[in-house]
Amino acid sequence: MSATARDLREALSELLDRPISPAEPLDAAVEALRTLARQLHGLPHSRACGLSCPGHGAACNRSCPTCGGRADWTDDTLTGWSQVVTPAAAPSDVRDQVDASPWLSAAWMQTYTGVAFRPWSAPADDIVLEDIAHSLAFQCRYNGHVGRFYSVAQHAVLLATYALDDESRPADTRLDDAYWCLFHDAAEAYIGDMVRPVKIEMPAFRALDDDLTAKVAERFNLPGTVIPDHVKSLDARILLDERDALLTMPPQEWDVDQLAPLGIGIVPWSPEDAEEAFLMTYARLERLRADLADADENPNAPARGTLARIFYDHDYDRLECGDHAGACCPVAAGDPQHPCHGLAEPQHAHYERMVEAAGYVIGDEADL
Repeated sequence: MSATARDLREALSELLDRPISPAEPLDAAVEALRTLARQLHGLPHSRACGLSCPGHGAACNRSCPTCGGRADWTDDTLTGWSQVVTPAAAPSDVRDQVDASPWLSAAWMQTYTGVAFRPWSAPADDIVLEDIAHSLAFQCRYNGHVGRFYSVAQHAVLLATYALDDESRPADTRLDDAYWCLFHDAAEAYIGDMVRPVKIEMPAFRALDDDLTAKVAERFNLPGTVIPDHVKSLDARILLDERDALLTMPPQEWDVDQLAPLGIGIVPWSPEDAEEAFLMTYARLERLRADLADADENPNAPARGTLARIFYDHDYDRLECGDHAGACCPVAAGDPQHPCHGLAEPQHAHYERMVEAAGYVIGDEADL
């Protein structure tokens, strides 16, 4: 039953002062209410409900505990009532919701890093990477119905890694896919999530989720403002990998059973490890983004396919990196805030080790 039908039945039940069963046609209940209105119309209040209410006279307001203000209803009154109690479609724009309920813009929550975050009106600048990583690392997938704790953050990292290494996709889209995979559930850091059977009946919640997702995209320079269809497909396919690894035998078919799993092995991490992996994955993507941009600006640079080729011939010795005397491994350093990202004075002899540590395979045909 849709939310609109359910709410209408509840309103009719209250006004008729009797239950409205799901099997009873709404038209019949509405007609019963119309009949009641006609019966009460024009009757003195005392004749309508048996009470002596000198303050009301013929008309009555909703404060009367017996007739609920129905003593003076007419067909016109009923028409006005129907416009009030029949739920309207949820506004697709969050701004409309805030305008309708101004208090929403002031409602706030405290984040892990201490930001006073206002979900309904927060600017993109209030979205903090560390808040997302920490919150998602401590939120369990499947509403906790798993054999072991498995975080939203780990789910995002696994998808991002898969997307970045997916050779079936064009090279110029892999990095974009990986960013979206990492942040596709980022709004949950601020508003949580709902299980799918409930979420599909919550248009206002979905609208807020979409609004925050667009702000996350703005904050982290993702392409577009909505989750790409390919990323949605990966998100659906990994359900099969996660189900096989974490859930009990399904009592019936899932709506994704016709899809092919990604083939990712699911070994749950601790929240702390998931949080660190989320931050490190973001740093990895940012390094790739920066070096690919540099390659575009320097067309005379050697061809860059693997991570090693991207780093090739960069003049990192010009950076003032007092912490590094010589070559440095990016994974060993792993500090995205360091001016060289752990890549001070990379030597050719270190390329293979760097690439192996970062999970890449050196090859002339590799795209990234």
